[in-house]
Amino acid sequence: MLRGNHEDMGRAGVGWRLLLSPFAGVVEDPIPDDGRPYSLRFMNLTLAILDVANAASKYSGDPRKEKYGRWMERLERDLPPDRTRPTWLLLHNPLWVSYGCADNPCKESVQPTNALNAFRDHLRGEPPTKFDLVFGGDTHMFQFFVPKDRKIPPQIVAGMSGDLLAEEAKYDRKALDKAVDGPLFDVAGKLWMHHGFGYLVLTKEPSGWSAALFDPDRKDAVVTCKLDSAALDGAQDKFPCE
Repeated sequence: MLRGNHEDMGRAGVGWRLLLSPFAGVVEDPIPDDGRPYSLRFMNLTLAILDVANAASKYSGDPRKEKYGRWMERLERDLPPDRTRPTWLLLHNPLWVSYGCADNPCKESVQPTNALNAFRDHLRGEPPTKFDLVFGGDTHMFQFFVPKDRKIPPQIVAGMSGDLLAEEAKYDRKALDKAVDGPLFDVAGKLWMHHGFGYLVLTKEPSGWSAALFDPDRKDAVVTCKLDSAALDGAQDKFPCE
């Protein structure tokens, strides 16, 4: 469970802290606006979680950007040295995302600068990040973006459950359900988008992980995307979704 903008302290933040937060047993006075980052380490996977509920708020100026930068450095510093198992970064707001696309190439939507740029700067900087994949929500559809620069981790946006979908008029059918070119926030790469309700199933296979998108009314997957290194390395020529 990730905290999002609907659980900021102006709305449902108190309920989140009491019922859903992994630190639910600790109630501070006053309750802080931001929850500290943390990692979950499983046998074959590490999940690193960032609380960005306030990332796009009117208060997200330089002070929060500096805090986010420290969080990212702390998360990477605390990751296990074993790089044989993947490490995924989870946060509510996606970092590489299309807010509207009419054709191929999918031109970037202009969005106001906010504190999320601290994470974008870190992931495309030097030395290369330790994160293998980024997961986001917030934008209510499915998107999978693979940067051309393989030092930058790919990102899945899984926001297609539980709320109204993103405004359909902003996404032309010519740009959906296929790989399109998409420079997103100054990062070149390939983008796959599907506009519809659904859920995502992640499966660990011998060659690596895969992500299958299901429509609630269909037994077969709408699309399955391979997440292993070999598939991602060739994504600019043959996109790993079908």
